[in-house]
Amino acid sequence: MISISSYVQKYKFSVSLLALAVVSVFGFSADTVNAQVASAKLKPTESTSVIRTSDTKKARALLKQHALREVSFNKLPNGDALIVVDTAASDAKLKSIKQSMKSDSVFSVATNHTYRPTAAPNDPLYMDGSQWNLAKTEAEAGWDITSGSSDTTIAVIDSGVLSNQSWANSPDCSPEQPCTLADFPAEKMWSNTGEKGLTTLEGAAPNCTSRSLPLDKSCNNRDDDNNGYIDDHQGWDFMGGWRGNGGVCPNYTDGNAYNDPTYIGYVAADNDPQPYACDSPNYPNQLNMHHYNGSCTMFESACYTNHGTAAASLAGSATNNSALVAGVNWNAKIMPLRAMDAYGWTDSAHITAAVEYATAMKADAVNVSLAVFTNGSCTVIDSTLETALSKAHAAGTVVVAAAGNGGSQGVCYPAKSKYAIAVGASDQNDARASFSTYGPELDVIAPGVNLAAAISPSKSSNNYRNYSLTAYGTSFATPQVTGLAALVRSLDPTLTTEEVKAAIQRGATKVSAMNGNVFTNEHGYGRMNIRGTLAIDRTTLSTPQYFNLAAPRDLKLSGPTQKTDLLTGQKVGATFSRNQVFFFNQEAYIDGVQYLRTKTDSDAGYHLGFPYTVLRETTRTK
Repeated sequence: MISISSYVQKYKFSVSLLALAVVSVFGFSADTVNAQVASAKLKPTESTSVIRTSDTKKARALLKQHALREVSFNKLPNGDALIVVDTAASDAKLKSIKQSMKSDSVFSVATNHTYRPTAAPNDPLYMDGSQWNLAKTEAEAGWDITSGSSDTTIAVIDSGVLSNQSWANSPDCSPEQPCTLADFPAEKMWSNTGEKGLTTLEGAAPNCTSRSLPLDKSCNNRDDDNNGYIDDHQGWDFMGGWRGNGGVCPNYTDGNAYNDPTYIGYVAADNDPQPYACDSPNYPNQLNMHHYNGSCTMFESACYTNHGTAAASLAGSATNNSALVAGVNWNAKIMPLRAMDAYGWTDSAHITAAVEYATAMKADAVNVSLAVFTNGSCTVIDSTLETALSKAHAAGTVVVAAAGNGGSQGVCYPAKSKYAIAVGASDQNDARASFSTYGPELDVIAPGVNLAAAISPSKSSNNYRNYSLTAYGTSFATPQVTGLAALVRSLDPTLTTEEVKAAIQRGATKVSAMNGNVFTNEHGYGRMNIRGTLAIDRTTLSTPQYFNLAAPRDLKLSGPTQKTDLLTGQKVGATFSRNQVFFFNQEAYIDGVQYLRTKTDSDAGYHLGFPYTVLRETTRTK
């Protein structure tokens, strides 16, 4: 759901802090840089071995005799030494040396593994602890596994993401001084290669020539990649905006190709999916950036200019760049799809179009921090959008959606769709946030209270600040899970949408309020855990493979239990009593746990079994 509270300044000396960061980045001397370059050539690899010995003299003599090169030497406090040699531990020469060193009781040979520092980004709001959510979800340990790949894409369907917005004759975001945000530089943003590059073709104005730009596919007013969208080189603005007068509104010069046939003066769509536009039908000459009167009255006060940028920053802002915040996913590209205006208005058509665009352009994960709200109900099923979600699911695009901010039972649509991952919000104590909607469709909860986020400067953002310390709502719990979904995909691009979902469910932390249950309506499968999800054995995420037992047998329950859905770990069905006997003939291994299945179980619906730990042998076997 869409909600950002007031923004409170935390850094009284933020300019000084940023200046210090710049000094630290550029403070290396030439000698230091050269030393780093030189040392890079000497980094050990997995093909080197480490020897431990208490007889350094003899060991070195044997290495020389066998023509093995010593890479490094480290004396230990107890007098032993570690010698790294440039060969694999399995080398026959090392085996011969080990045989000759039998008199040395500590002598050993092992692979010399490489290590990296634990990932700890230098973004100021991460370093000062404001991003408590990343510590809570074990982000650093997760980033040691992967911080993401630039080959993955996160589509953010929202109010636009500020990267570098400008328009002709603008008093706010001119081509000479565009509106930018440090956490979304050009290299962080998704780029449609089919609509970028030199060309000799050009459509009618507005085009590159009419805008005094070099001729390029990105501005030539042609659909160069034949996907139905003209010049969509950086995503798409499905909302458009009023043309307004002069340079106040971004769409003033773009009134031909996308003119709305019904509303004169309204541009129905454009190729700049960034947040600033003239959105209000009541004030068609008013830039949303400045239109705020302290309330959030529809079309009277723009409260959500920064919503999309905040969501994107939590999912995947540029990280370790000494600016603003760290994102869950450091490297994924952000595909901005503007499908909601700054007043919080959108509809089925806009969101559906955005989902289908993201699917067609092969986004790995889609963030939808929005919920249907028809006649006061958030649980209405939108059949139009459901079709788009079904297509996304089939195509392998993971859709993650906000459960809603109603605080009651009944997960909102589209989160409640079976084609989406539904995300609720938790607080600093891992409790469900009081406003977070819940129900049987909920998949996970994630931090959603007092979050630090990068935002698009506007009058509503505490007098044009570019960050918030108090973002809250399932809107901002959701993109953290979206960023995690893209991290999972970076580890294995072949995973299906269901397998990514299963990884997030199974990797979640079972919070104390779940009372030992695998699933609850209020917490789903638990609180999102980055490390837990990325460390899962991904080979077990697909339909479990059962194998026939070499010796099928009767086993007795050691305690009352239920069958287990092996994809999720959830207990299902009737409770069986202690000492009940079953005949088991198949087995499967999931995350190192052996599960047994009876001959009456089937693959239909659930993949059912009992962990071997809840069983014991009977007096007879078969």
